Amino acid sequence: MSIGILAVIWTVRTAMAYYAVAVAAWLLRREELARWAWTAGAIFFVAHVAAAFAFVHSWSHEAAYAETARQTLAMTGFASGAGLWLNYVFTTVWVADVVWLWAAPQRYRERPRWQSAVLHGFMLFMAINGTIVFAHGVMRSASIATLGGLLLIAIFRLRGR
Repeated sequence: MSIGILAVIWTVRTAMAYYAVAVAAWLLRREELARWAWTAGAIFFVAHVAAAFAFVHSWSHEAAYAETARQTLAMTGFASGAGLWLNYVFTTVWVADVVWLWAAPQRYRERPRWQSAVLHGFMLFMAINGTIVFAHGVMRSASIATLGGLLLIAIFRLRGR
């Protein structure tokens, strides 16, 4: 396996690990840990996107779109590269959220719950698709276990209110 492919794989694994740490930290009200993990996750995800475009798609949107359509066809029977656009949105939303978190932390904490729910609902949907639905082997198993752990934390956190 080439160094480029390893970079693609390990940057996304690291990003998703930080994503999980951030979500767990927020659920446990460990705001400083959440902020740093959220930031690190976004940085690693941007690095993943850059590595994927550099080492897999030769900086071609068309190649990335075609590969996304191929993978979607294999999983669903429907060839669509729309998931690539969702990945662009995911990346943009995560980075924008990090910028907001650092630029205006008080306003960030005071934002309406529905905004956080929509953001995290979309982020979780994308993370589940990337780490469970379209993943294989150890990554899928580890992601299912991590999701289970986050659900347990959320349940105990909600019961403790």
